[in-house]
Amino acid sequence: MEKLSSAQAEVMKWLGKKWSAQPSHGEVWTINGGSGRQGVTCSTRTLKALEKRKLVQQNRYGCWIATEAGKQLTAALGL
Repeated sequence: MEKLSSAQAEVMKWLGKKWSAQPSHGEVWTINGGSGRQGVTCSTRTLKALEKRKLVQQNRYGCWIATEAGKQLTAALGL
């Protein structure tokens, strides 16, 4: 089973449930409005680390989404 950092787990909790990470500013991405709402913010570095593990990918619009493996892991971990 994959081990995720707390930041990675928080991102996968959202992306694994069909949300997407959209650009905010600089290296910051927001999911569901970011931390100012009920969502979360994350960095490109976190997303790249998840991409390296084949858990997320960028869609044709440049937003980050979960891969099938990412969705399955989210479900398996109960995130």
